[in-house]
Amino acid sequence: MTDELTARVAGMDIAADMASKYAVDTSLFDALVDKASSGGDSESATPAAAEAPRALKQRLLQPDDADIAFLADRLLQRLAEGHGECMFETGYEEGGASMELNDEDVITVEATLTRVASDPRIDAFVQRLYDSGAASTASDGVTHARAIGDKPSKKSAAGARVANFLVRRRPQRVEDMLEVRVAVVGNVDAGKSTMLGVLTQGGLDDGRGRARLALFRHKHEADSGRTSSVGMEILGFDKQGAAIRLTDKHRKVGWDTVCRQSSKIVSFLDLAGHEKYLKTTVFGMAGGSPNFVMLMVAANAGLAGMAREHLGLALALGIPVFVVVTKIDMCPPQVLDTTLKQLTKLLRSSGCRKLPVAVADARAAALAAARFGGQRVCPVFQVSNVTGEGVGLLQMFLNLLPLRACTATIPASPREPASPEAPESSEPLRFEINEIFAVPYVGTVVSGVVASGHVRVGDMVWLGPDSSGHFASTQVRGIHRKRAE
Repeated sequence: MTDELTARVAGMDIAADMASKYAVDTSLFDALVDKASSGGDSESATPAAAEAPRALKQRLLQPDDADIAFLADRLLQRLAEGHGECMFETGYEEGGASMELNDEDVITVEATLTRVASDPRIDAFVQRLYDSGAASTASDGVTHARAIGDKPSKKSAAGARVANFLVRRRPQRVEDMLEVRVAVVGNVDAGKSTMLGVLTQGGLDDGRGRARLALFRHKHEADSGRTSSVGMEILGFDKQGAAIRLTDKHRKVGWDTVCRQSSKIVSFLDLAGHEKYLKTTVFGMAGGSPNFVMLMVAANAGLAGMAREHLGLALALGIPVFVVVTKIDMCPPQVLDTTLKQLTKLLRSSGCRKLPVAVADARAAALAAARFGGQRVCPVFQVSNVTGEGVGLLQMFLNLLPLRACTATIPASPREPASPEAPESSEPLRFEINEIFAVPYVGTVVSGVVASGHVRVGDMVWLGPDSSGHFASTQVRGIHRKRAE
């Protein structure tokens, strides 16, 4: 019994020592509770903690130096994520409250963004894309304020004014110019070359394929009206978003002129639609490294022939797809409705798993471009190359196509990096050759895509393999991008 009492007393002493050693000072918690219960109005509160952060509307309408610095940092981050361009939407605070903007406020917001974009670190221009206060009216007489297919939200129901702005860096040289590559596919006689002729040449078609004649590379293509090779066309956009085409006031200009006047270039790969030239189409899809695929569907024919094969090829390569339904001027309404239902059913099937979004106004085009980075959204356009209906929306969408990450760089000189913000790529150069030319008094000229690494004038590279599997060492003597030095 005595031993048991002794052990119990010893245990109590150990517990007391442990409690004293790990005791919590409750006075500190009492002080914190008293400070919190006082509502933070005590004299010991710091001014930074008592001052609430300025709302985004105040930063945009009444900016001070701190607000300009805040907006510049945010814009730099957005431009880095968008590889040189981004879309800035105003109308709601970060918490979802409406800014209640009026006409003067929208003009002030644009002026503030222009001031921020003039920062030497940014050096960009601002273009107003859409303003819900001046919403456009579609051909059906209905004013669209949201993307078709989206559920109406509480924000749109409240009638708040929303404005979208495009911010894009000014290219200092041809190497800084933004570029996206679009592969144009679809069944034969779907209007692929005609669509590109209207976009790049500027004139409408006469209904008999006049707009496509300037795109054909061979005589038999002009005679038959069918593309049999991989054609390349470009469409430029200036800082106002206006298209810079190869035909300017009844005179033709070169690719180099278009590139020097543009802030962004869309390069089209005009691919064959006939089954006989399927290998050529596969080569263009795989070797041309397109960022996006424009699937052309004739409204009077539907998804017939090779259109399904081209769609499956794009899905297999993991390339985002958007659809353009052509010839709506000559198609009866019931046939057009059947084609759209067939297209929607195929895109939503388990094999495609796409979310078709009809684009009928400028707001829908801006939203579709902003959400087109993923694999799910599939914008659908309805155009007529004869009347011009829907061509403007498609052109706006092409201007807003997001850039996908690309590690390939082409510095302008041996001492000047391609991008002032990102270090040069450490990957070895891999230039995929698509075509080879023998130019008199110049030598061998190859064209293709820089898949990885970087290249400069004067670099020594390995060229090959040849028919025996060997590589030859050669030197890069000149670099042209879109035929411009």
